[in-house]
Amino acid sequence: MDAKKKYDAIHPSCSKKIEIVCLIGLWIAIISYILYFISFTFRQYDGFAETTFDLSIFDQGVWLISHGHPAFVTVRGMPLLADHFSIILYLLAPLYWIWDSPKTLLTIQNIALGLGALPIYAITRMKTGKASFALAMTVVYLIYPAMEWTNSFDFHPETLGTPMLLAAFYYLYSGKSRWYFLMILLTAFTKETAGLVIIMLGCYALLVRRWRIGVISIGFGAMALTVALATIRYFNHGQPSQYWSLYSAYGNNMASLTANFIHHPLWILSSLDNGENKRYLFQLLEPLVFLPLLAPEVSAIAIPALLTNMLSGRSQMTTIYYHYTAFITPILFVAAIIGLERWAKWGNRATTVAMLFLLFMINISTFTWSPLWNPDARLGSPISPQDTEETIRMIRCIPPTASVAADLPLVSHLDHRTCVYLLPNPFYPIGYGNNPQALNLSLGDESPFPTREELEKKISSSNVDYIALHPSAVTFLPPFYDIYFTVTILTNPSYGIINIGQDTIILRRGANHETGIKLLEDHAGLKIKNDGDIGKAYYCWVQKQRS
Repeated sequence: MDAKKKYDAIHPSCSKKIEIVCLIGLWIAIISYILYFISFTFRQYDGFAETTFDLSIFDQGVWLISHGHPAFVTVRGMPLLADHFSIILYLLAPLYWIWDSPKTLLTIQNIALGLGALPIYAITRMKTGKASFALAMTVVYLIYPAMEWTNSFDFHPETLGTPMLLAAFYYLYSGKSRWYFLMILLTAFTKETAGLVIIMLGCYALLVRRWRIGVISIGFGAMALTVALATIRYFNHGQPSQYWSLYSAYGNNMASLTANFIHHPLWILSSLDNGENKRYLFQLLEPLVFLPLLAPEVSAIAIPALLTNMLSGRSQMTTIYYHYTAFITPILFVAAIIGLERWAKWGNRATTVAMLFLLFMINISTFTWSPLWNPDARLGSPISPQDTEETIRMIRCIPPTASVAADLPLVSHLDHRTCVYLLPNPFYPIGYGNNPQALNLSLGDESPFPTREELEKKISSSNVDYIALHPSAVTFLPPFYDIYFTVTILTNPSYGIINIGQDTIILRRGANHETGIKLLEDHAGLKIKNDGDIGKAYYCWVQKQRS
């Protein structure tokens, strides 16, 4: 009889009380997390914070599906399934019949990530036999900086894979194969790269002697990966995903990437040895006191996801401040739990308590990495409630059937329509469509900007009904070109200003241009005599807004 069973036999009532207290603590922690982050993400959204591009893409896609329209996302300039294999959005679309809002997706994400604490608790309880240890790991999960940043950055379907993978581990350990396969099926629906994680999970299942589960998982993961990539190619008119261009230094497709890994592994692995990747791994592992290293067979499941991030040419993928850790977080936490179990076996009660104390102390120190403490690391700042009410009132005047081109903070508030664009689209396409150039431009690569005459011609010939301007720090264009582009719109006689507020300008195609200029003149406090003065007046208005 082990120590846990002996203790329970001698102190059954005390053990039961501890269990009940820990379960109460578990649900208090989960509910507190969900309520806080729903409030936090809603506040960002309602305050027109600047990081809503991805939310706009998925929100417009789900809205189109829920209304029976073809899922061509004009925010991104391509079919929804041509960007990512996010079949799970079709399962979420009926929820828009109940609550037709981007907040539906934010709520789902918050609840899903919060409930990820349940399998964390169950696995820790199963492996260590201690409800107190299980509660401790649950709290660590809920304050884990990478997970919180994943939750804070818009909405992404793969974030739903975090609790699903955690649940899959629990069902794998408990031998509930039907529920396990349901979890990996739903995980495969979140993103095309999920198949790689499922293959590795199958290899781990073989290692722990779950032979049937392991073989089926490997086969299913390979099939899921193949189907996902083929689906993206189909919706891209036979072309592969533009995201392959992120790995162009190592190969142009999966076949060439695999060949280079096989023939030149040292060359590829040597490219991982840089300060950015080291900092990334440190930020993932330090809040877990490096416990995942004590379970290398579990941590190895994360290798494909880690390599996908660390070999990319995208700096955002090697930080914890975005959603790219969604498939990594659950694996590292299960590895940390197994590591804690092994630590407890190798040491004694004192060393285990010391480890848990260290775990909490380090999480307190890493709290400064959290969006709760340091939102300036990536998040935009919400505007004041008064300005928020004014901006909402202004954009609600735009008819729901009208086509709109809007600045980044406004797009997610306007994307429940069949045609909405993120400026400078569609006048100057950036980050639009399935091609490497679009992807690179959206990451900040500079390209030849059109001449004034070319840009004016595109604006004049456009069929966009409304333009909504809301200057922000986040834009696809460098600051100079952003102002240049905006002033070109304001001076074009095809559009006239119909409303100006503290933070927003609304233009309508065919509206009286001169009347609109007079509105700008009044709000800027500057007399406008020619087109050059329009630029000066706009700059004065922006400065008043930011003062």
